[in-house]
Amino acid sequence: MTRVLATINRQDCYERPPDWRWRRAGELYETGIGVRRHRDQTNMWKIFRFRRQLEMVNDPQRNVVLQNQYSDIHTAWSIYQDTENRGLKSEIEARILAQESFDDIAGKVAIAGGAATAYEQYFFNVTDRLSAPGYITHQIFGRSVQAGLAEREYDLLWKMYGYWCGPMVLDALIYKFNRPSRPETAESVSAHWIDDFKETVRMHGAIIMRMQPADWEKQMEIGNLFLRVLELDRNAGSSGGIGSEAILENVNAMMERLPWQKYDLGVRAPEEAATETEQIEMCGFSVRSAELAMFSIGKPPAELAHLIEGAVYPNPEDRENAQPNS
Repeated sequence: MTRVLATINRQDCYERPPDWRWRRAGELYETGIGVRRHRDQTNMWKIFRFRRQLEMVNDPQRNVVLQNQYSDIHTAWSIYQDTENRGLKSEIEARILAQESFDDIAGKVAIAGGAATAYEQYFFNVTDRLSAPGYITHQIFGRSVQAGLAEREYDLLWKMYGYWCGPMVLDALIYKFNRPSRPETAESVSAHWIDDFKETVRMHGAIIMRMQPADWEKQMEIGNLFLRVLELDRNAGSSGGIGSEAILENVNAMMERLPWQKYDLGVRAPEEAATETEQIEMCGFSVRSAELAMFSIGKPPAELAHLIEGAVYPNPEDRENAQPNS
């Protein structure tokens, strides 16, 4: 008797991955089953045929033919599997979560509207579950939401702010400008820098306070900085605009005192760390007391596994080859 293996790559599965159609097409191709209209879900025929032909491409000419035949899907697939241009993929996915129209998404990232639609259908299918915050949080965002995230995980930050706050907040987060202006006089240039500084502090302050495992001293300093900026801003407003210089002087003084780096990377590189814990901290994030205790007994915290696994460390052989022969 032939057993049919259960799969999460189905439309009605509660834990389906966002690229379930692409994965399902791979399963059907590898097993030789093919697509059955009465059994497989919608939008499977086209992606199955595309994947089958893609697997058979062995020369540039056939790839061009495939690209012309399936232009939208080919563009979407190219973005999906391109590890070099991570930002484009992350922006498209964040904008889908922000419920932007496919035409608006396409216009912002310079692709065809059909390619944006194909990306959602085959590689990031979430629009039918945007009203299920539990699914989005656990299946799309993942453990970093609870275990803590860092600003280097910008793709997750974009998705979270896009989903919960919408396209306008996402624009400011991705493009780093909330209220851009084009000053035309010397006086307006000065006002521009002050406004831009305050907007940047507000944005980074909000992001830092969401990064749970960030160094507690840095969190407190930036939190105090943000509150001080609000206080000075309020006082300046009540005095008819007087006080901008005081804002900048106080903010600059606090910025100089912030402990931006725990180690002097100009003297020692991350690969020269004496311990694994030191290496992790020198590469960009600190560990909490409980996590440090687990490292000391040789059991790295499971919550940090996804960060450690994604870290790129120098190849010892490359380092040895770079050293001059004695």
